[in-house]
Amino acid sequence: MKGQRGSGTAFTAARLFELLKIPVTATADNPEVALQKLRTGEIAALALVAPKPAPLFQVLKASEGLQLLTVPLTTEITSAYAPSRLGAHDYPDLVAPDRPVETIAVGTVLLAADLRMVPERFRNVANVVDAFFTGFQKLLEPGFHPKWQEVNLAAAVPGLVRYQPAEQWLQLNMPVASAPSPEMLKTLFSRFVDERRSSSGGAPMSAEEKEALFQQFRAWQQQGQRR
Repeated sequence: MKGQRGSGTAFTAARLFELLKIPVTATADNPEVALQKLRTGEIAALALVAPKPAPLFQVLKASEGLQLLTVPLTTEITSAYAPSRLGAHDYPDLVAPDRPVETIAVGTVLLAADLRMVPERFRNVANVVDAFFTGFQKLLEPGFHPKWQEVNLAAAVPGLVRYQPAEQWLQLNMPVASAPSPEMLKTLFSRFVDERRSSSGGAPMSAEEKEALFQQFRAWQQQGQRR
């Protein structure tokens, strides 16, 4: 199963299976229907592109006979996708604490049409940009999906020009947009360590080792700021 036709899951799965040279016969179901078909043996596997932890998988248990499959991080795969990892903190009933599942991550961008020739619609989109960017820090608070911690409002995308109202907002508010919270910084640091260790073939670090390394990084960072 590769997701409904035209979806991000369908596009990514098709590309992934092509890179892995795995022939598949795809079906087009929504995730809930596909999961039921997987349970009954009607399909062999389910592919899903979603922010982790995905609620669809959080309710699954290893006792059902289902498991998350590792994506081999070949040269072709890592040249097209960022390596990532699913851990016991994401899916405690599917992943053992000492056996994370290697997988891939895809980036997401928010696009807007060039509406400068339609003043009213341009103002409407500009108002949305201002409201979203101004209130973004609220999305980093407890209670919101952890994937918001990984959003970078100031990131540049090769080949794309930033929407004019967004560029103006960033020029006025760059210190706010570029200063991550301590929690966000720790999350990004941990992900960076995991991905670097994975891509180099090294053994994964324990939570204690990553915490110690993060504290060293923070001490170095604060020392540099005092100079």
